[in-house]
Amino acid sequence: MWSLRQVRQADVESTDLPPAAYDLITASAALPYMYCPGAALARWRRWLRPNGRLVMNTFKVRCSS
Repeated sequence: MWSLRQVRQADVESTDLPPAAYDLITASAALPYMYCPGAALARWRRWLRPNGRLVMNTFKVRCSS
């Protein structure tokens, strides 16, 4: 059973949070707007506890060539 202990809103590109401190991280339509998406994914992973979950949604970005 989940219990809500702490909710925090933060900017992944400019926030430094303690490692392995969170059970759940959510991100909604954020990845396509980031300067370096790979760095954001690495940070989220570092912030998650073992067996933590990253829940995100995004959309398909079309490139015109």
